[in-house]
Amino acid sequence: MMRFPIPPPAATLALFLTLVGCGEQAPPVKIGVRVSSDLAENSADGGTGKVAGYGTLTGTITFSGEAPTLAAIIALGMAKRDSTVCAKDEAIQDDSFVIGDGGGLDNVFVYLAKKPRGTKSPESLEPIDFDQKNCRFTNHASIVHVGQDVMVKNSDGVSHNTHTYPKRNNGDNFAVSPNNSTGVAVSFVVAENRPFRIGCDIHGWMQAWQLALDHPYGRVTTDGGKFTIESIPAGQHRVVIWHELAEILETVDVTIEVDGTTSLNKAFDASKFKLP
Repeated sequence: MMRFPIPPPAATLALFLTLVGCGEQAPPVKIGVRVSSDLAENSADGGTGKVAGYGTLTGTITFSGEAPTLAAIIALGMAKRDSTVCAKDEAIQDDSFVIGDGGGLDNVFVYLAKKPRGTKSPESLEPIDFDQKNCRFTNHASIVHVGQDVMVKNSDGVSHNTHTYPKRNNGDNFAVSPNNSTGVAVSFVVAENRPFRIGCDIHGWMQAWQLALDHPYGRVTTDGGKFTIESIPAGQHRVVIWHELAEILETVDVTIEVDGTTSLNKAFDASKFKLP
């Protein structure tokens, strides 16, 4: 391979001036400074590197109007594949739209859009279980942390094929043997900005959602649409509210006070969702 010597800076400048002097118009030069997203967005400290304290965000996500009743995905005893296990003892329910008492909507992701300055480390990065039982995922909606192992297990007596569809991380596609209580480890190296789908190629009705975050400030609503996120750096933050049948329901700017509790209660009607 031929190598050409790199001219010294002075020679490069002289060549540039020569070209300009010969009537060639030099392209415009743009000089910019890239500002870290931690400082540009969701900064709780004004860029000083310090936070005044921490507070809590809590609330309830509800569905307003008459709640739809979703039919079972597979009725009892009606599975066309692996019927000795799938829907053998109970129907396989549709977990995409779960309404609790008072119209509370479960399985809604509520999380900070950006990792704020002053972020505390997650309390634990111990592996979390992600099981498959009665030919359905037992964790329909869950949040994991970057670097945390998700142990994909299989409590069924038939094989499953777990297929993940993240946007920023590499996807995984692997078989999980019957009655695998050890699990296959899956982890993520970068944060995702939206929840991603997980499916089973063998049993096409199986579906779940996960969100990989690089901060601990995210929850999935439970017990009738409730959530609580603690130890958030004081300041202004952008919160994403996301549901699988609507994707982004809303982004909300909130202010967290030192040692205070900020309430975020939102109600959404049927027009927001692509209901089956």
